[in-house]
Amino acid sequence: MPSMRAYLALLALVCGCTEGVEDAGDSPTEAAEQKAFTFEFSSDGFFREDTSQVGGATIREHLGAVMDRPGDGFEQRRRLNEQMNVEHTGVTLFTGEGSYLRFAGAFSRDYLNFSVDASDQYPLRFRRDESGWRYLAGCGTVVSNGTEYRLGGDRELHWFMAGLSSKSPFCRESAVLELIRYPVFLESENVVDTVSGLLGDPSPFVKRSAAFVAGKMKLARCLPIVIKQLTDMEIDQVTRDSLLEAMLRIRKE
Repeated sequence: MPSMRAYLALLALVCGCTEGVEDAGDSPTEAAEQKAFTFEFSSDGFFREDTSQVGGATIREHLGAVMDRPGDGFEQRRRLNEQMNVEHTGVTLFTGEGSYLRFAGAFSRDYLNFSVDASDQYPLRFRRDESGWRYLAGCGTVVSNGTEYRLGGDRELHWFMAGLSSKSPFCRESAVLELIRYPVFLESENVVDTVSGLLGDPSPFVKRSAAFVAGKMKLARCLPIVIKQLTDMEIDQVTRDSLLEAMLRIRKE
């Protein structure tokens, strides 16, 4: 039987959230999920970055960068390779604080200081904050400066309930996104009602991700709350677009 200290540490590990917990655990997965990663994009490679703008992208090895959520954004531009005197298409990712990166499948480049091997079905999702790129959801591995980190451990119901009700907006967003990997828990009306509650969350990041999950998983029980939130004239455009997308997806069912 685990001690209360160990149990609290386990609950606090939702998305690397360890407020008030010491010695939270030393498993490779737990330690990695608390880490803020540094994804540096070389100024002379195919992928560059602009930290002055906020956007997002899903990156696939053979497709490059794709916009697939409201608020995503990056720039594609023809560039001149002066050494070879040829033009090529490059991508400038918008990586300011609040941006998202999602890696689907394997991704590596010789000029980058990291590589990713992620599930294509459950991409590794990261959001940029003041400390770096923080893991949100998905499963796979990241190799950064020669060290490999496993991300996306096994989740149980108490993990989700602790995360969805956490005081940390980052933890709430992580937990709601991880429900995509564990749809069995969405058979519980209590869990779905909690997702509905997050549609009115004070954090726009949590609200948008709750809308994404409600739409992707076609949670009809969330539809009245989605519609109610759309009547709020003070929400920002990205959040409004996220709610509209959720409404359309649910109604398609």
